[in-house]
Amino acid sequence: MGKEKKFIIPNCFISEKYKYFHLSSMLKFCRSNGIKIDDILRDSILNAILKYGTKKANVVNKWVDKVLKEGIKHIYITKINISEEINNMINSENGTEIINYISSKLNIINKNQFILEYDYSKETEPELISFNYDRSKFLVELKFCITLFQKDRQDNVEKIKYPIFIDIDLGNNLVIGRAKSITGLYIYSESDKFHDEKKIKTKELIIGAITKSLKTLNISINNERHSKKEFKNKLFEILDKFTFTPKKIEDKIKSCEKKIKDFVEDIIKTCKINVQSVENIKNAEEDLTIFIEKHISINLSRNEQKIFTNRKAYPIKIGITSLDNVKVEESSAREEPLQCTSAYYDNKKSTILKKMCDCLSLCFKRIETIYFGTKPYTVKFSIINGYAHFAFPEYIEEEDIQNVLSYFIDHNR
Repeated sequence: MGKEKKFIIPNCFISEKYKYFHLSSMLKFCRSNGIKIDDILRDSILNAILKYGTKKANVVNKWVDKVLKEGIKHIYITKINISEEINNMINSENGTEIINYISSKLNIINKNQFILEYDYSKETEPELISFNYDRSKFLVELKFCITLFQKDRQDNVEKIKYPIFIDIDLGNNLVIGRAKSITGLYIYSESDKFHDEKKIKTKELIIGAITKSLKTLNISINNERHSKKEFKNKLFEILDKFTFTPKKIEDKIKSCEKKIKDFVEDIIKTCKINVQSVENIKNAEEDLTIFIEKHISINLSRNEQKIFTNRKAYPIKIGITSLDNVKVEESSAREEPLQCTSAYYDNKKSTILKKMCDCLSLCFKRIETIYFGTKPYTVKFSIINGYAHFAFPEYIEEEDIQNVLSYFIDHNR
């Protein structure tokens, strides 16, 4: 019998420097596959996985692809225009028609290549290494890899493989690109020589792969202005979903309704205000209602504040453009709910009236808590030109990423 082929994961993926592999994720994989480990030290778990890979290469390869797609990521989403030809194909009962169309356009031989099977290339653009079409979701899943240089703070330069993931959602007219945020990335040169002036950002790499994918499939990007407005509305919808007034506070405000009306009426009479319209009285009552809600909320004890955090997500920062076109950002300390701060209520009316947000940060609860704990994770949302940008600054599992995306994406079909 021949010697077993050693399973290798390159340093650019397993090094703690790049933060692709999280201890909890590795531990979960080992226990799910019955892999025996001597202790829970990172090196011990990693060695056990590599040993398992010599016998079950496909299982480990599939898991590595999942790990490289999830975790600490930057995601860019934009609207796309689907041609009538593609629409007809995805609605056709013959599911192979769209697959054949994609295959011919992409001109890809091995459509199921694993990322670890990608060898270092001299290509200076992202290279498509695999694609999959999920007919149930009308989703085209593309995996790209590019060879780059990475320079650390000590000026050490390393040649790395850099995966980029593009999902084209034909059902919702969206393209979703994601990759790991790594500092000190530089374009690789065919001569294998490092050039300090060829620095490149994560955003450029993702949008470059998006542009290449769409151009190949004859799909165009939607009007930037329209996408920007729609995405700002979508951020407001997410904010609105997770900032409802708790029943306990709502009941207190309702008990004051008559006093609010009487107070406004009394002030108008006392100050001899010449009210121009009934609408102005209504506005005054709304202002007073927000004032009461604000002071109930900001004076809650730490324990009472749980009424804002006992939900699937809660905001800790928002950025809006006020009715006077002034950009305003409000944030809370650490992971304190924004609804416990004065700033949130000072601009609540403007936010509701405009129904738009420029940026938003929310704390989400994890779906899986056995390996990753119960501490919420933060997602930062922003609008950059015609793209919605999601930043996941800590390791997040794919199930959680899809959960976050589900609040943003309308499932039309």
